[in-house]
Amino acid sequence: MKRILLSLTVLFSSATFASAANLDSTHGNWNVYSNGKDACYIASVPVDEDGNFKKRGQPYVLINSKKKTDEVNISSGYTYKSAVDVEISVDNKKFKLFTKDENAWAKDATADKAIVTAMKSGAKLIVKGISSKNSYSTDTYSLKGAGAAYKRMKQLCK
Repeated sequence: MKRILLSLTVLFSSATFASAANLDSTHGNWNVYSNGKDACYIASVPVDEDGNFKKRGQPYVLINSKKKTDEVNISSGYTYKSAVDVEISVDNKKFKLFTKDENAWAKDATADKAIVTAMKSGAKLIVKGISSKNSYSTDTYSLKGAGAAYKRMKQLCK
């Protein structure tokens, strides 16, 4: 737990995130961030990282609360291979996300909704990616607390 909080503190202490939101609460392995107005998201870092990469930044998963939709954003900590989808699974449900640079997103709002729904009640999220240097990573996230964090995020940004 300390590793997750420390990693998220370091990750989200950059000027971009710090100006947008502050830590509101922690639920299991998930943190809730809000600017007190209209910017809210939940975030987590992997509980396990595997792969043949030599060096990379901190991977993470975010769910951003938008006005009427949510947006899933996954970062690998490295630049993804161009035109290669990231594969994720939430328990037994599988999804593909498109990539740009270090980030991956669902292909549309319907896919975002399906991923978020699965994450809120799931136990484990696995993210598989391939870097621009052809290394691979498999990151495992605990979804413990994701449902409660999501609920808190929605309370903050209505």
